[in-house]
Amino acid sequence: MDGGSLVLVGSETTPITLTSTNTDTPAAGDWQGIRVLSGGELALRHAVVEYAVDGVDYRADGAGVTRAPVVEDSTFRALSGNGIYLYADHGAQLTARVQRNVLNAIGGRGITLDVRSTNSLIAGPVVANTIDTTGDDGLYAYAFNNGRHDVEIRDNTITAVGTNTGDRGISLYAYAISTTPSRYVLAGNTVADGKGDGFYLYANSALVDFDVRANTVSGNARDGIYVFGYGHSSGVSQIGLQANHVHGNGGDGIGLRGGPFRLGLNDIYGNGGYGVRAGDGGTVTAVSVLHNR
Repeated sequence: MDGGSLVLVGSETTPITLTSTNTDTPAAGDWQGIRVLSGGELALRHAVVEYAVDGVDYRADGAGVTRAPVVEDSTFRALSGNGIYLYADHGAQLTARVQRNVLNAIGGRGITLDVRSTNSLIAGPVVANTIDTTGDDGLYAYAFNNGRHDVEIRDNTITAVGTNTGDRGISLYAYAISTTPSRYVLAGNTVADGKGDGFYLYANSALVDFDVRANTVSGNARDGIYVFGYGHSSGVSQIGLQANHVHGNGGDGIGLRGGPFRLGLNDIYGNGGYGVRAGDGGTVTAVSVLHNR
């Protein structure tokens, strides 16, 4: 759909089902999925989207475009591409709600928040989603060239994601952000049994605020939490890791590069590498480590 308004609202007992026309042998990729372009309005609640390329592909582009897409209480399964993809560029601003969805057997990424260029924004809650068995990252957020996020990623369960060690449970990338910080609250998530790192948080020449607290990260093939945090020369990024439970991962419990970091009250044990590894071939600045075990 190019522009306009798409409202698909079922109920808990009678969801709307969007599926393949191939009733005998349906397969992932049989149809395109839901696609909303040019900043159209989208409200999707209590729906099932299956056997498509993408579940939701939502794109807003242009200064003055302000939208509030909603994807809630829906199921996405057997997709060849991405589950939920949100994109803002050239000044578009989205206040999205992505909550209580179930995503399973996704060929690409589970949930993607992609924001690019000055004054572009994706904000809002990504809360209580269940993501299981993806071909790429479970949840991926990318901010570039003074585009930014202001998101709360909370109480999600992300398991068995990825097909190789470069795929992560939660992967956040921020590049070239020098004005207003890109802000991320990651709290109460469970990330387990993935092919790569549990969390991979990367900020390069970017002002960011990573608040990572009360997450459980276990059984991932590489590091539990890896943070690469080089801020921008115009300011200092804030990176806090508090009260996380990080255990049974194949690499380090927590890996740090750059800084500054604040670590406190984390429970780190039984990982294949170091409990906390600082440096990893680079520099680390201003690490505060208090009462971890």
